[in-house]
Amino acid sequence: MTDRCAASLSFVIPLYNRLDATRRCLESLAATVRGRSGEIVLVDDGSDDGTPELVRGLQEPYRWLCNETNRGFAATVNRGVQASRGPILCLLNNDTVLFDGWLEPMLELLDSAPDVGVVGNVHVDPRRGRIDHAGVFFDLSGHPEHFHRGRKHAPPSSHRERSAASAACWILRRETFLALGGFDECYRNGYEDIDFCLRCRAAGLRILVSHNSRIGHDRAPTPARLEHDEANRRLFLQRWAHVTAGLGRSEWPREYPRQRPPSWWRRNLPRTMHAFWMRTRAGRAARSTAQKCPG
Repeated sequence: MTDRCAASLSFVIPLYNRLDATRRCLESLAATVRGRSGEIVLVDDGSDDGTPELVRGLQEPYRWLCNETNRGFAATVNRGVQASRGPILCLLNNDTVLFDGWLEPMLELLDSAPDVGVVGNVHVDPRRGRIDHAGVFFDLSGHPEHFHRGRKHAPPSSHRERSAASAACWILRRETFLALGGFDECYRNGYEDIDFCLRCRAAGLRILVSHNSRIGHDRAPTPARLEHDEANRRLFLQRWAHVTAGLGRSEWPREYPRQRPPSWWRRNLPRTMHAFWMRTRAGRAARSTAQKCPG
């Protein structure tokens, strides 16, 4: 990574409890960035477990903000971005652990073309040692699911364009985040990142996922993390199902059979067979079209 790139980076990390996870995240960040210049903006969202005391004791390159009350993920990230100074953002969850070499491939992808909106990466479940995320696809209802979940190895290519990516680890331009209005605070601790990716796509920007960048992501929920899931899901589908259900008709039959549940008996066989049937039907339709329109 060049000094220019390093100096332009603002790491924005929202915090809510999980003090032990925050310590691991910051230790791994310091070890993998290795003292290069930049800033780390920590925004505490009303923690009561010692997190505020931790962040107040940190020195440069750390900067910190504290919400007086718990405002949720979207508002906390938005506040951190507003306070940041670098033109390149790295959004990180505090439950991530960063592995050597994770940053450079993401920066290279962002720099590869002006129409790259967001760069995500591969997340590994530390408990299972399996991939939890290599991008996002949509099911037949338009609901997001993680690509490559449960598999041992990342896809063989260096990267892929995806419909969306988890904001547990993003690289993007600050001007992109602000121009699109940041995260929508109508969502509460969920779906903000998928909504943002879809707004990126609507603006003509691409979502890329680096397969050469890997991090650990401990998805154990913070207190009350899941209590808004149903409301978030309804809001998301109300806004985006007309787009994402269409994407799901092409993405889901291809991706769902590749999922690897923890045990074979947990696989939903009727859904798997339905996915294969949809793929077969689509293949026949494509061949029929090709025969009617010879090259």
